Amino acid sequence: MTKFEVVFITTPAIGHLVPIVEFAHHLINCDPRFSITILIITMPERPLVNTYVQSCVAKSASTNIKFVLLPTVDPPSPDQFQSSIGRMSLFIERHKPHVKQAITNLMATELDLDSDRRLVGFFIDLFTTPMIDVANELDIPCYLYFPSSATFLGFMLHLPILDTQLTTGTGLVELNTELVIPSFANPVPPSVLPSIALEKDGYSIFLQNARRYVETKGIIINTFSELEPHALNSFTASQVPPIYPIGPVLDLAGPAQWHPDRAQHERIMRWLDDQPPSTVVFLCFGSMGGLSGSQVREIALGLELAGVRFVWALREPPKAQFAFPDDYMSFEKVLPDGFLERTRLDWCVGGFHKCQF
Repeated sequence: MTKFEVVFITTPAIGHLVPIVEFAHHLINCDPRFSITILIITMPERPLVNTYVQSCVAKSASTNIKFVLLPTVDPPSPDQFQSSIGRMSLFIERHKPHVKQAITNLMATELDLDSDRRLVGFFIDLFTTPMIDVANELDIPCYLYFPSSATFLGFMLHLPILDTQLTTGTGLVELNTELVIPSFANPVPPSVLPSIALEKDGYSIFLQNARRYVETKGIIINTFSELEPHALNSFTASQVPPIYPIGPVLDLAGPAQWHPDRAQHERIMRWLDDQPPSTVVFLCFGSMGGLSGSQVREIALGLELAGVRFVWALREPPKAQFAFPDDYMSFEKVLPDGFLERTRLDWCVGGFHKCQF
């Protein structure tokens, strides 16, 4: 029986790594002939990612998924890029020789020892497109796994077209009209787009990656047609590679299985189980979602006016290169005066607030 080897690599962030690991599980559950090798970009600055990887490695002996930690690479200095996404992009680029060596080793050992095993694909994610060069050098079909929405994929694919409308080189901020993006149901002003895409470095990195998506053999996306019919119908075969919506791909076990503060996550889940259905608002802005003081106060004002139960993952912006956002040391200093008392806070720990009016 022919066996199929697939290699994955992803941006070293929880919001990228968890979905691609879950997709790998789905793949081998669909067909036991698959075996997966996931290449890990290691970053001491992100202990949460490392903890998750260690948990995956501990469980991998019972699956067809293997994790390979790539050699450490010196991070770029802050003067090379002003933005964190620029430094991350260069950091990923520097891993190309190690990625090529890891795949070459795989081909020279396991695949040679098993004549029925074939390396059939290399999956990248939305910010690891430099690895397309490695796939081309080794003559391996390369696919894009896109863990975000089809709407956002449409924005990325449309970005090169928007770029032709720019004249000053300052990015999307120079467009003062509403943008017509095929995957968006309505025109939108640039101000509602991801803030990092409006920065000069961020825009450049987004555009650089987006231009390479069309070089892949196919795009696998974590969504489904009932959720985003307009966005999925906006793609045309002549413009992009085949798109396969395979979602929702979810880690249903969640961080309760591996997070250092999993006891607190369990406490949150117990509280949620006690609430009436559809009465709790969850606010979370992703693993890189740090909020400034002014943003925190505006959100808090909205929550208080809405008068709803809520769970809020509240973190301040990262303080070091490549670091994740961290918990505010004092919630009283960043939230509006009296907010905690007026919302009758039951408890707060680890950046999570449970409130009930």
